Amino acid sequence: MIPSHALRTTAALVILAAMSVGCGRSYDITGMSLEELEAAAEAAFSDGRNRDAEDLYTGLMYRFPGAAHTDTYLYRLSVSQGRLGLWADAEFGFRRLVRDFPRSAWADDAQLALARLFWKQRRDYRKDTTPVDNAMVELAAFYERYPGSELMDQAESLRESIYDLLARRALFIGRFYARRHRYDAALLYLNEAMNKYGETRWKADILIAMASANANQGNDFSARRLYQRARDECQLSPEQDAAVQEGLAEVQ
Repeated sequence: MIPSHALRTTAALVILAAMSVGCGRSYDITGMSLEELEAAAEAAFSDGRNRDAEDLYTGLMYRFPGAAHTDTYLYRLSVSQGRLGLWADAEFGFRRLVRDFPRSAWADDAQLALARLFWKQRRDYRKDTTPVDNAMVELAAFYERYPGSELMDQAESLRESIYDLLARRALFIGRFYARRHRYDAALLYLNEAMNKYGETRWKADILIAMASANANQGNDFSARRLYQRARDECQLSPEQDAAVQEGLAEVQ
């Protein structure tokens, strides 16, 4: 019977041999020193040769387990996989980095990268928002774990993009119900769009839709106040301005 350690060694050599011929360039991974392999991997990563970077950083982790810069290898491996659209592999790597290397300089990068990874998988705003919801979960974890991170501005930018999509979706659903004269349901979603997601580029449309729904319910005071807010707080397009003026004339 072949010893188990021999089987593991043989399997690792087979994997490394496959890497040496599978990259975009020709690398003899099994014959490279740690420094040579690090240099080749860093060059591939910097040049955007993501397939090569994926293979080389995988090779580093197989050949030199426990190396001092394993967290860097893992981060760059996962980034390369994300660029290649290998979502599950990238997610696994980022989660492993956050879990196994919590003090790494890359830990906050990895947590934010998880949020971005799900955001990149988003679909049309009218369809399933599960990837967007997952992005929000990972972003919340970033804020909780790394409040002093230098990546906070990038996290805020991502949150603004997420809120913009969710506000647009809530506006879409609100309009859907309003067209069917279900104004209570419409206002439920429109209020969510206005109050939960803050200032977005859909603010004027949301205020106008809320005003129209209130007017259709006979709530002229609320309708008038909302139309006035749209006029006073938003930079209206000609179409939006016309809708506000028409709506105000109806509820005077």
